[in-house]
Amino acid sequence: MSDSVPVLDFVVTRLDLASDLGAIHLLHLVISSISCSIPMSGAEVPRNFRLLEELEKGEKGMGDGTCSYGLADGDDITMTKWNGTIIGPSNSFHENRIYEIKITCDDSYPNFPPTIYFLTKINLPCVNQTTGEVEPSKFPLLSGWKRSYTLETILVELRREMLRVGRKLMQPPEGTMF
Repeated sequence: MSDSVPVLDFVVTRLDLASDLGAIHLLHLVISSISCSIPMSGAEVPRNFRLLEELEKGEKGMGDGTCSYGLADGDDITMTKWNGTIIGPSNSFHENRIYEIKITCDDSYPNFPPTIYFLTKINLPCVNQTTGEVEPSKFPLLSGWKRSYTLETILVELRREMLRVGRKLMQPPEGTMF
């Protein structure tokens, strides 16, 4: 059994060589099926597997439908560029607004947070009003990033921020973009 772990490590480190998402998905299924028989204490899920899991969850939809996300380009085998959508919370200046978000998960994700930009103009203290970037120093989820956080976690927390801080802040005209 101990001989299996180096083989697993080799396969996991070679994921960047996969030619398409189908190959990554197949490797994910194979390793998932054998991982329960291999002791993996302290092992971290590799970036590509983590993002594949997030993609599958995003495609199925989440929660009450007020937040969604998916790959910006379905052929992006690096799973780097994502789109997100947040529907503004009721009883606020955000009500019935649809906010488009650009998410970039570089090679350091999920050990470090992705870069988040609002494409739709929004007035929130954590969002740079010139670029639309969610500034990590002003958004506690990003400044206190944990590997267990996901793209879903980010979108849900941004929506909470709209309720908590942005509820009474006047917003730019609907439909304006950064």
